[in-house]
Amino acid sequence: MYSFLGEETIVTCPYSNSDVTNTETSSTPESSQSLCKSKPQVTWNAAKALLQREIGVGSHAGRKQAQAGELFRTGFYGSLFSAERLEFMLKLEGHKDSVNCLNFNYSGTKLASGSDDHYIKIWNCTLGKCLTSFHSGHQSHVFQAKFMPFVGMDTVLVSSGWDNRVRIHELSSTGEGI
Repeated sequence: MYSFLGEETIVTCPYSNSDVTNTETSSTPESSQSLCKSKPQVTWNAAKALLQREIGVGSHAGRKQAQAGELFRTGFYGSLFSAERLEFMLKLEGHKDSVNCLNFNYSGTKLASGSDDHYIKIWNCTLGKCLTSFHSGHQSHVFQAKFMPFVGMDTVLVSSGWDNRVRIHELSSTGEGI
C-alpha cells in the first residue's frame, strides 16, 4: 500500500510491522519497495561449520588445516549471522573525496584507505588516527589499496587506480611513505 503525503512517500511493507519513510522527491514507490524485501534465509550454521571443520567432514573434508580455516572464515564473514552483529565503532575523517577501498593489515591494527582524491591514508584502528597520508601517484581515482601480507611487516602496499596502473608503495617502519 502506498500513501503520498506532500513530498514524503510512506511505504507499508508487507514483511514488517513498520512503515518505511522516504523523503526524497525523486523516489518512486517501486524503488522504495526494495527497502521492504524480507531478510534472506540463513544458510550458514556456525556450530555445524565449526564441528565439521574440527572433525574433518563436510565441505572441509580432505583439506589441509589452513584451507579448512580459510573456508570457515569465509563462511563466517559472509554470513547473515555475522553481518547482523556489526556495529558502528569509529568514524575516520580525512579524505577530501569519495573513499573507494578499505583494507586491514594482517593483524587488524592498521587500515589502508584509497580515495577519488588520489591519496592513500594509513589509519591506526585502535586510536582512530591517521598515521600517514601520501599521494598514490595515480592520475585518477584509487580503487584498491592493499597491504601485502607477510612482506616486510606492513611496509609494502599495492594500489590500483582508474588510470589502469598498479603501483607498489613502500612505507617506513613508522608508516610514512618512502
